[in-house]
Amino acid sequence: RMAVEVGSQRLSVSSLDGLVVGDILPINMHVRSPVRVGEQTMFYATVHSNNGQIVAKLTQDVLQAEGE
Repeated sequence: RMAVEVGSQRLSVSSLDGLVVGDILPINMHVRSPVRVGEQTMFYATVHSNNGQIVAKLTQDVLQAEGE
């Protein structure tokens, strides 16, 4: 399974307790989004909009960078 992490947000436990369906959560977008296959980060990407879709453009191969 592949996953792209586009951002994160820190919330206090008390804030989590008050969440309800329909709430809007702010997200801090990553400059470099990790692309994982299973638990392994394989690439980094930048996130863009293209023809109405959110897409990830691969910018760095983690395994290749480690070998340099």
